[in-house]
Parts: sequence; C-alpha cells; structure tokens
Amino acid sequence: MSLDRSQCPARDCKATDPLQQRISADILIEAGAVGDWTADARICISCGCVYSFYESAKLIQGFYDNPIAGPGWQATLSPDK
Repeated sequence: MSLDRSQCPARDCKATDPLQQRISADILIEAGAVGDWTADARICISCGCVYSFYESAKLIQGFYDNPIAGPGWQATLSPDK
C-alpha cells in the first residue's frame, strides 16, 4: 500500500499532513461499509477517517479503528465538509 502525506479532511484531526493510504474495499465491506466509493477509499493513519473523492473534494464516509470512536467501522451520517 502506498503512503502519502496529505491534509486530512476530518476537522478534528490534529496531525499536520498525516500519512494517508489506500484501504482495501474488502476490509471496508467486511466491516460493514456499503457503496461504490469503497473501491477507491483512503484512510488517515492518524485519526482513522475513511474518505473518498468526489470531484475535487474529499468526502468522509466514516472512521475505521478511530482512537476516539473505537475499533471497527463507524459510518458518518453526513459527509464532513
């Protein structure tokens, strides 16, 4: 998996340009995530935010193994902008 430094889309992520990487659609689907976006999802290594790209925006779909929300998949009710 490739690691890139990039600005995290989560407002509460305290890291400055934390590491981001692709996360397998199989992992997300097994954890309970649903949607075509899982094919190209990325995850912030710092806060566990899982996001997809829509046009030029990063849309938060949920959190995976977030230090505050807990282990596993936690879907967001509405995308964080």
